[in-house]
Amino acid sequence: MGEEEKARPRCRGCGAEIPLDGTVKAEGELWCPRCAVERAERYIAEKEEKAPPRPRLRDTRAWRITLGVVVLLCLVVAALQAPRVMEAMKPNKPLRLGTYETDAVADACLNNLWKAAALLQGGKTPPADLRCPATGRPYLVTRRDGQVEVRCPDPAAHGLKGLWASDRQPLPVVVK
Repeated sequence: MGEEEKARPRCRGCGAEIPLDGTVKAEGELWCPRCAVERAERYIAEKEEKAPPRPRLRDTRAWRITLGVVVLLCLVVAALQAPRVMEAMKPNKPLRLGTYETDAVADACLNNLWKAAALLQGGKTPPADLRCPATGRPYLVTRRDGQVEVRCPDPAAHGLKGLWASDRQPLPVVVK
């Protein structure tokens, strides 16, 4: 039996006797199971610790500050533009306020132009029998660039340079 004990292989790592049923061969050498496991673990790559994930841009404080600045900037621009917007929403003012001194015939002509302007606003053409009281001639109806104008045939008979109304300008225009 002494020879059998000498014949038992020894572990290359720890030098302990290896039982016949527990030998592990690696690269032609004998290893006990414990040393074989330790040797194999040396080759296993260790898990790298993951760095904590970067926060999403939307969740950062810098993003919130940037959004706040943009919102404030928009509010400032809107506040500065508010007077212009309000002015643009107001109806146009007449260029001249007040009255012209006209005679009764010119007033009758203006009254006819008011009637013609009302018809134009309704999408109708003034009747041909609508005539200037000073000259007795019918009003001139012209269509230009999608705009319909009704003009007095002779504004000089009223002491004026121009007298007309249009579908875009419902107030009769008097040019002195």
